Amino acid sequence: MKRICYSFILVAFLLKAFPGLAMGQEQGLQERFLSYSKLLSPEKLYISTDRESYRVGDTIWLKGYLKNNSLLAEFPESNYIYVELFSSMVEKNHNTETDENVEAVRCRVKIKRADGTFSGYIPVPENLNTGIAVLRGYTYWMMNRSPEYMFNKNIEIRNPMKDEVVDAMRERQVRETYKYTEIGEKNPFAETENTKRDIDIQFMPESGRYVTGQNSVVAYKAIDETGLGTKVNGTLYKDGVPYCDFESDDSGMGLLNLYFDEIPDEIYAQVSESDGFSVRADFPKPQERAVVINLRPDSSGVSILVSSRNMQGCDSLHIVMYDGSEIYLNIPYNLQKARYRMDYAYFSSGINNVAVVDGKGNLYAHRSFFVFPPQNDISFTTDRQEYGPMEKVICTFDMRDSSGAPLSGDFSVAVSDDIYAPYSGKNHNIVSYFLLGSEIDGVVEHPQKYFDSSIPLKERIEAADLLMLAQRWRYYSLPEILKGESEFPYFGKEYTQSISGQVYGLFKTAKKSIVTFIAPSTGFSAMGQLDTSGWFALNGLDFPDSTQFIVGAVGLDGMKRRFTPILDPDIFAIPFSYPKYIVPQKYPDSYKVAAMSDYYNSGGELVYSIDPVYITGRRSPEKNNITPLPYYRFKEGDYVGEEALKPYQTYDLLTYIVTTCPPLRFADSTRNGARYIECRTKRIIITFRNFINFAL
Repeated sequence: MKRICYSFILVAFLLKAFPGLAMGQEQGLQERFLSYSKLLSPEKLYISTDRESYRVGDTIWLKGYLKNNSLLAEFPESNYIYVELFSSMVEKNHNTETDENVEAVRCRVKIKRADGTFSGYIPVPENLNTGIAVLRGYTYWMMNRSPEYMFNKNIEIRNPMKDEVVDAMRERQVRETYKYTEIGEKNPFAETENTKRDIDIQFMPESGRYVTGQNSVVAYKAIDETGLGTKVNGTLYKDGVPYCDFESDDSGMGLLNLYFDEIPDEIYAQVSESDGFSVRADFPKPQERAVVINLRPDSSGVSILVSSRNMQGCDSLHIVMYDGSEIYLNIPYNLQKARYRMDYAYFSSGINNVAVVDGKGNLYAHRSFFVFPPQNDISFTTDRQEYGPMEKVICTFDMRDSSGAPLSGDFSVAVSDDIYAPYSGKNHNIVSYFLLGSEIDGVVEHPQKYFDSSIPLKERIEAADLLMLAQRWRYYSLPEILKGESEFPYFGKEYTQSISGQVYGLFKTAKKSIVTFIAPSTGFSAMGQLDTSGWFALNGLDFPDSTQFIVGAVGLDGMKRRFTPILDPDIFAIPFSYPKYIVPQKYPDSYKVAAMSDYYNSGGELVYSIDPVYITGRRSPEKNNITPLPYYRFKEGDYVGEEALKPYQTYDLLTYIVTTCPPLRFADSTRNGARYIECRTKRIIITFRNFINFAL
């Protein structure tokens, strides 16, 4: 389905209804933030799947939950989501004539909201390789932000049929690269490029800066060449002398408590992994002039200390506290030490922030902290512990809030096998994603541990606060919001579908024609006249995904002149390389046998040929021979395939023929209103597959 740009309508509404967005300086801090919250705040999407591991040919059953990040958003959530499956395969690069491992969208579906959620499925293509794929979901509105904030989760894909073929080729010493490339696999006999070892460690002062003469906290996060956290140990050097040693947790995160009397001439860290691989890393120096926020969470609330050093001359500073919906505290700051104690009951669940800004929206210090939601009591029981094949299972859900009152909910139940469909526990659940993972910079590793009630709350509070310090929060750009400089959205929220495009005549855009729309499967039909620019749009459509439409164009008098409607192309989110945090599990032979049997018994058609077959005798016409002449086959260069036709995909048939065959041209006159081709040389015979041939 095609869409028109709702964003232009949205922008016009925003400018008319909230002129402060265009003239941010005329509003106060809270008013500017409120305008953004109501009109421009992002959407969050979480997708649950029936399991994490799939065989090619399987179906990924999914359910999506979409919400506005702001509770004050004026516009409801979108009515459509897009779900994509990314996977890596080896493909031939025809420009460089090399084989490359290409990660691309292998399947995409569009799902409409029904009863408040998005229920659907996405098929797993049969040619995918065994490995980790990525499931990504988003709305049009989410395309206005970086794709790293779109929902994504790791999915394990298994292809026993292809794996068996590759193993057999390896055993038989098949070394020709093209034979592996044909099935999307890497040649196991080819030279492998050694992955360059690396440790990227970032040191981040608690609120952006730290100063001399007072205790300071600096967090750090170390990742390896895969983009995931790696356990490190190291030494901090001050002016060439060891100052302190440090060691991270298994995710590469940790804290340093520092005190410097003066600014060092040189400060750096030497960081090593357990195998001895080491790198030198820069370390930020303390500042002579800064505002600093120190925040300490405990089991009942947070203690906050705001201090400054040499900030004279900075007027109109404010301490603001905010969440995804509003600035709920705005206090003038006079550059003196300010202490606050606030209970968790004052805050909304999820990520909250405290910052120091001036009246113009400039940011001086920022600190995020996490507020855990009330602990609900959720239980899931079955009527028995063991069941036979196809036996009925009675499930009971019991959900109660912290006071014991019953809760309502939306439930999905899937039955899987620990061997055939293992569960990693490394993906987000709906609580961890909406409250934490959707807003944090980078991958939150083992996110469910932060909400595991079997872990003492004190430990979870400390772990969540370390995450806030080490991976930062950049979901909102506070200076842009407070300065009224947030970018207007290019993509609007998609509530209905539409078909749009332009009609072309013989040599230019048509402006006088009637466009017809027909959906044979639903019996729908409509027609309308072009506007003065030659564009057309059929709005307000509400049909299932993949509904086929026939679009045509005729003259105003109904004559079938040469009019060609060209539809606007679909627009999807740009590709993005998401981290792979799940390790593929080696499956047993019993799984391979069962999977292959099930696949072929259910109609699977994926077949690979390992050994060549030699046939003697007279050659007969091939089934796939596209020439209409018996015992004749096109020679190389006689046939134009799909790949070669891609540059001409917007051409109609006659235009393509004239463009690629120099002796041909369009005649200066028409026959009964239709254009025709004339030849400036000899007679040419043209034959189209599945069409009759004609002569020029």
